[in-house]
Amino acid sequence: MTEPTGRHWAVTPNRKWRFHLVRGARSLEVGDFTGAQRHFGAAHKEAPTEPIVCLAWGRELLRGGELDGAEELLRYAWARDRSLESAGMSLARLLGLSRRRWAEAQAVLDEVEGRHGVSAALVLLRAELTIGDPARFSEAGRLFERARDLGADADVVRLGLARVHNAEGVTRCREGEHHRALFALKRAADLDPAWSGPLVNSGAIFERLGHVRKARAHYRSALRLDPVNPVALFNLAESLRSGGFHGDAVRLYRRLLALQPGYPGARDGLQAASRRGSGALRPAQPVEPEP
Repeated sequence: MTEPTGRHWAVTPNRKWRFHLVRGARSLEVGDFTGAQRHFGAAHKEAPTEPIVCLAWGRELLRGGELDGAEELLRYAWARDRSLESAGMSLARLLGLSRRRWAEAQAVLDEVEGRHGVSAALVLLRAELTIGDPARFSEAGRLFERARDLGADADVVRLGLARVHNAEGVTRCREGEHHRALFALKRAADLDPAWSGPLVNSGAIFERLGHVRKARAHYRSALRLDPVNPVALFNLAESLRSGGFHGDAVRLYRRLLALQPGYPGARDGLQAASRRGSGALRPAQPVEPEP
């Protein structure tokens, strides 16, 4: 329930929680996440049934990865005060992007839209949820474009569309449409030149098509952008080992194992390259589209 001015009614008479809520918000503004956690936790201790406090503390728990506690608090905040649009949005984000319960998350967004109407932020979140299913890349693209029309930040939309085209590339590759996949991945790389994922995926497709030099060039370009990309390291190491460049492959396997000691196939590849043997090569791996 809200007053005509938009202020929320307080259900807890104790006023200490207000102080901590304001201080927590100010801490977030200056990037003091430790201070925000301390103050929001204190506010919740003083007023555990105050919806806006449950929202603040629930979002803090979500940021820290405590999904069970965050979900309980966000559900409570949204159920008790439907004027808290951000409670519904945060709950939908948790359910979809953290829990991968896409249908339930979309249902919460339906409730938010019914109560507060359509906004750029809501449509962006719908797009984020939709892109979790790579087969729905076309729908996700339309949602990002609609968000742009509603005034969403142009860079946010651009990066979102890059993820859409990357998802399309992965899907087309799985369907055996390699050339359409490469076209989609090129669009993704053009939209987000700082993202290594589309380059790795393109390299994996070129490798499958037998264009080894192009594949290696794409893996190296990806590693220039992200020197610790494990898929790029592994794919390039495997490709070089298959071509007889064992010394280079050994160095890449060791880099990868220093980052991820249990990376599948890396230790076997290192042993085979160290012995100058061919060993069993794994198919080049694509980067999965991120939800």
